[in-house]
Amino acid sequence: MEPTDTERGSIRDYCAGHHEMAAALKPVQKDRSAAQRRKKDIKNEMQEYMVEKSLTCCEVRIAGVIHYIRRKRVRRTQSITETLVFDALQNLDREDIVYEATTAASTRESVINAILNKIKDVRQNDGETVELSKHSERGVVIMAADNTLTSHITEYYAEAAKLKDKNSELSSIKAEYNQRITDCESSIAAFMDRLNLSSQRVNVNRDNDYVQTYYIRKKKSIRKSRLTEKVVKDLVTQVIREHVTESASVDDFMQSRQDIAVAIVKHINLLPATETVKLSLDRGAMKRKREEE
Repeated sequence: MEPTDTERGSIRDYCAGHHEMAAALKPVQKDRSAAQRRKKDIKNEMQEYMVEKSLTCCEVRIAGVIHYIRRKRVRRTQSITETLVFDALQNLDREDIVYEATTAASTRESVINAILNKIKDVRQNDGETVELSKHSERGVVIMAADNTLTSHITEYYAEAAKLKDKNSELSSIKAEYNQRITDCESSIAAFMDRLNLSSQRVNVNRDNDYVQTYYIRKKKSIRKSRLTEKVVKDLVTQVIREHVTESASVDDFMQSRQDIAVAIVKHINLLPATETVKLSLDRGAMKRKREEE
């Protein structure tokens, strides 16, 4: 069964919308990536320079406004994943459990606490960065920025402004075309559902001499439940209660640690997931018209 005229129009507009949006986004994305990379590089260069010169905090005046740059200790926290949980269990040793046993009512409880604390430790990653601000920090020695640092800071703000502009430009382009594309999707989905299609090939004429092939596909995506601290705590508690008895010793747990790690990962994989189906457009080959004949 052929698509209706309305469905044909939706398919044509859907492909054209994607094509035009990609063309509009390409140069902006290139400029954005360049600004993002340069901004990151400058920040690294400033940090290296301040470490080399043993500088903690400096001030600089740019366009009549005083700015401050300082070295700052940061603690980054990774998202919880099944790999992180498994690695934490592999890094768990006997001393971790013995330490928790001083305040726990049983080996089972000390094992649960030791696992959760090890996961927390593995998630944390301490480091140092530089921070730019218009406000000074109390209790630190502030030095005047030299020419090298002033040049870095000036360029950093210039790249940050450029990045902000490009992000805004990208958002505007996407908003303009996404609505146009979205308006076509219900009609296309109805056509593909009616014919039980998961993929539809579409040929679009380009510049009179070429035909561009596209594939409209219904793609499934599965989103797993988010692993929060509470979810992990409940899972770990459940598995430990299933595998470790009240009378178990630390050595008993250590002998079965691998099996318990596997069991926890299995429970993570059994968490409910949300499945969604969305239309997507994949670009195929472009050929001269005579090659299509």
